[in-house]
Amino acid sequence: SNLSMMPSEDNVNARVVDEMTITTRDPPFTDDYRIQVLYRDDDILIVEKPYDLRVDGDYTYTLEKFLRDMPEARPGSLKIPMDRFRLANQLDFATSGAVVLTLNKTADRETSALFQ
Repeated sequence: SNLSMMPSEDNVNARVVDEMTITTRDPPFTDDYRIQVLYRDDDILIVEKPYDLRVDGDYTYTLEKFLRDMPEARPGSLKIPMDRFRLANQLDFATSGAVVLTLNKTADRETSALFQ
């Protein structure tokens, strides 16, 4: 059988799994959506993660993708390397709050000890 879980709309993606069509909806974010930078230095970047935004993974909208695309997070703007950052803490998909990203191995080691 071919079951549709949600009505088809422009912002809905359909994937065929066996004989069932499952549709998923992207969150209602736009290309100019901005992540607020709470703090930054040469070692860490702290940003405000909005609710209903995944941190990473194979999704259209993630915190990681927004950080890599936002002008404030680019190396020329922050004068820090953004090509490789590590998450020091995680927040659930539905949870908003501060996310700490470390920008080098030393900061990663020291910060992860604080979250133990």
